Amino acid sequence: MCGVAFFFQHKDVSSRLSTHDAFHALQAIEHRGPDGYGMAFGSSRESKRLIHNEKPRKNASWTYLLGHRRLAILDTSDAGLQPMSHQDIWMTFNGEVYNFVELRAELEKLDYRFETGTDSEVILKAYAAWGMGAFERFNGMFSIILVDQRQKRIVYARDRLGIKPLYHAEIGEGQWALVSEPKQLFVLPKMKARVNEAVLERYMTSGYGGSGDSFFAGIKNVEPGVVFACDLNTGCQIDAHAFWSPEKIEANPDMSEAEAASLVWSHLNRATNLRLRSDVPVAAALSGGLDSSSIVMLMKEKLQASDAAEQLKTFSVLFSGTNVDETPFVKAVLQKSGVQNIAVQPAFDDWWAEKSDWAYHHDEPVGSTAQYAAYQLARSTREAGCPVSLNGQGGDEVFAGYWQSCFANLFSMARKRRFVDVAETTLGSLIPGGNPDILMQVPFILSRYLERRRAKSSGVDNVIGMSVAARRVEEIRTIHLPRLLKWDDRNLMAFSVEGRYPFLDHELIEAMLTIPVHLLYKRGWVKAPLRHAMKGTLPDEITWRRSKWGFETPQETWWRENQHILRDHLSGSLLNDTKWLSSARVDELFQMLRGGTDASRKAGHDIFRLIMLDVWAERFNVEL
Repeated sequence: MCGVAFFFQHKDVSSRLSTHDAFHALQAIEHRGPDGYGMAFGSSRESKRLIHNEKPRKNASWTYLLGHRRLAILDTSDAGLQPMSHQDIWMTFNGEVYNFVELRAELEKLDYRFETGTDSEVILKAYAAWGMGAFERFNGMFSIILVDQRQKRIVYARDRLGIKPLYHAEIGEGQWALVSEPKQLFVLPKMKARVNEAVLERYMTSGYGGSGDSFFAGIKNVEPGVVFACDLNTGCQIDAHAFWSPEKIEANPDMSEAEAASLVWSHLNRATNLRLRSDVPVAAALSGGLDSSSIVMLMKEKLQASDAAEQLKTFSVLFSGTNVDETPFVKAVLQKSGVQNIAVQPAFDDWWAEKSDWAYHHDEPVGSTAQYAAYQLARSTREAGCPVSLNGQGGDEVFAGYWQSCFANLFSMARKRRFVDVAETTLGSLIPGGNPDILMQVPFILSRYLERRRAKSSGVDNVIGMSVAARRVEEIRTIHLPRLLKWDDRNLMAFSVEGRYPFLDHELIEAMLTIPVHLLYKRGWVKAPLRHAMKGTLPDEITWRRSKWGFETPQETWWRENQHILRDHLSGSLLNDTKWLSSARVDELFQMLRGGTDASRKAGHDIFRLIMLDVWAERFNVEL
């Protein structure tokens, strides 16, 4: 887990970037990699120099430059510093390839020899052996950039789900860059932060800008699951092809409930075990929900025979006495597992004092104060000496576990006249052992559906109109995960912590897509195969837990108790006299905040987005 930078400039460019410019861009993400750094630069003819842990003493002429900041997780010696080279191939890499042990064994049979215990060296030699076909062999999360002097090409790719960030930007005529975070670009000469109006519009409507373009004009996310190749002489793209196609996977209509549970158990165990590979302490985030609790219990089982089992630390956000307090559920997991726990309880004053630094680390306005809770959790994790943390992110997407997903699938089954399956989920929720909460969700789901249709912001009609198979893939790839993973990455890396996600193991996802949708929902329960797989391993109050939320904050209470602070901020905001804000709009928002539940909730969302937009624009000096 690290941070990367890559710069290309055509040999005929007159206003050239210097090695010092690139060095400053690399230092802007020191938080991503506090354990060392390096740069390698050269031209299409040769790599001229490699620098590790030292500043460039003088400028040099170059066509390309690779940079790296290291967070040492595997083989923490200096042997693991990057950029790393093998023969005429150079690489900078961010992430983890968990199956590096198995790949290394394959490569050793091909007479490759290894000098480090890193996955980085395995990636580099896997590419040397298998070329562009290497990427589909990697099980993990990654942003990889290679310069292949043999083939005279630049190759780069993100992992299948985009867990690790990578941005592309044109930074001048004949010049372009790849970076881990947009802020790296704004230390370069002549680079100024400019707002992407279309993304900003989406954020103000939905709380999320999108997964392709960033909030900054001209800076785009590199598409996940695609390998790109560019000519090393011209910098022009010459190839791009996808290395993952989950939409081709078909569900097995004959699968039984027991077979589905067995499939979940075997793959989740394997995925969790792979993500325990580390040369530094490994911890876990524990929300008290089904997903994170499952990961904690499996970690405990895997570590049972080692001293690490007794030392395993978990981290929670708990708000005692509020309607989002998960204390009883966390205590149930701790009692059964015996693991250690450190809890944090962020306050409004904490968020208010840190909102500018928080916005800086995220590069873009964030969706809610729930992500600030995760930010505090990441700080606590690092302070406890744990540079790696597993969590349950992705469980809702992989098992279509959101209530909205459940109702969309019920609608699809009804259209196909599969009324028995619909009845089993809805009416079956009323019999003993069922979950009647599904019926209580109907007014909320209907309200959200109508609200988003009116806003025309979420493509909700398109999602409902998809086939079941297409919608399941869409939920995994585009609807929720990109924003959640982006926010998670920034929160954790602000404190140099690597997040790992067993539910996002691509082999697990492929297996889960073979489970027919009617098995996902049983008698009002969502994620039924996971519940059945973990029955007996988890405490019953977690296996059959009805309530559901993430690392939430009591934001509504915060807003009610601190209206004067919020109002004063907006009244003096940079946004005043723009289309986003006026004195009349401020009056309207705070009147709504004191109104009924729906009005208050909407006003709270709008107030948060306006404040974050204002803070972001000021911190990055963006004109609105």
